[in-house]
Amino acid sequence: MSVIYRQAGNIIIHAGGGYHHDEDTPWVLEYLQDIGVNYRTEYYEALDHAEPTIAHSHRFQAEIELKKAARAWVEGAQEDMRKAARQGDTDYAMVSLYDFFDRPYWRRLWIIQELAMAHGSAPILCGDIVTQWRYVRDGALLLSMMAD
Repeated sequence: MSVIYRQAGNIIIHAGGGYHHDEDTPWVLEYLQDIGVNYRTEYYEALDHAEPTIAHSHRFQAEIELKKAARAWVEGAQEDMRKAARQGDTDYAMVSLYDFFDRPYWRRLWIIQELAMAHGSAPILCGDIVTQWRYVRDGALLLSMMAD
């Protein structure tokens, strides 16, 4: 199956249709995109094909920059969650994110190969909303850091 994904010109990720009870999907994808814009894991691998010394140096610097960006985002997000908790608004965000990642798509058999072989710019469709895989991937990564 990985051969099929590797040879594909592009992979389109369809995370399911827009459900009538799921009016929060646009908010979730916009939220993940806002997060992912500031934390780009592709930056880490940008010079992997360069001369080994340059590639190693870039990866080291990129790791530092990504850790700083993640730390700043997590601290800001935790403060936002504290403010939301004081206002009683945390359930909306958490339930919406849970509902998005609880869709049947995320439990499919071939999802790991599909997503591992997809380019970061692969479109992810959810109902009539479209974003890029990199934003969902990087947003989920940052959210998992916040949970730790």
